[in-house]
Amino acid sequence: MTKFLTDSDGMANSVLTRAQAAEGAVRRYHVMVKPIGSLCNLDCTYCYYLHKEQLLGSNSNFRMSDEVLETHIRQYIEGQDGDEVVFSWQGGEPTLLGLLFFEKVMALEQKYKRAGQRIENDLQTNGILLDDEWCRFLKTHRFLVGLSIDGPEELHNAYRRSKGGQPTFKKVFAASELLPVHNDTWNDGEEIGASDFIKRLVPAAIQVWPSGDAEISFGDGDLFWGHEVGVRYRGGVFTEAVVQG
Repeated sequence: MTKFLTDSDGMANSVLTRAQAAEGAVRRYHVMVKPIGSLCNLDCTYCYYLHKEQLLGSNSNFRMSDEVLETHIRQYIEGQDGDEVVFSWQGGEPTLLGLLFFEKVMALEQKYKRAGQRIENDLQTNGILLDDEWCRFLKTHRFLVGLSIDGPEELHNAYRRSKGGQPTFKKVFAASELLPVHNDTWNDGEEIGASDFIKRLVPAAIQVWPSGDAEISFGDGDLFWGHEVGVRYRGGVFTEAVVQG
């Protein structure tokens, strides 16, 4: 468990030193980073986050500055004692920042990591901008990639459309076919799913978020309502389903 101290401005920071920590305790915590805020190149009908850009009353592009990026990476690594530190990059759509931004991330992680410490990264993306160059980068740096797709084409296109209202399934499914060519560590984030469609994908794992009271059936008739269902998929066979609720 991480202990945070709060300053007079109400900002939490992990300034607990090793001397203050209980003997033998290991400090670990997890932060989901949104380096481009709520900005996205899609206009999904159910998205609760797109309007957040209006809250600051600013014309900012919401891009995380190089100074803030370096400070975050340094403090995040310094604030943990474990052998592994995991960075999670989400949005909005983080790939809008471009590869140069994430190349800086890799350099800064190497700059501040301690001897014997392992740094891992995961990236949640809608897949629209993924190409060979992106996929090679993600493979080289061992990213766990989450690809958001809403099931078969008719379902996906009903909910996940471009800013101009155009369907996006073909671009996203192309990314799902490109990722295994370069990167065997990726997840399918299935928002509105159908098991027959899932069998066409080849990710290392599948996470399913049923909508409302949706009923989902896997395997031998196991039914899950309104829970997060993690389904492990290996060699065309569902091998494990984990419910978090």
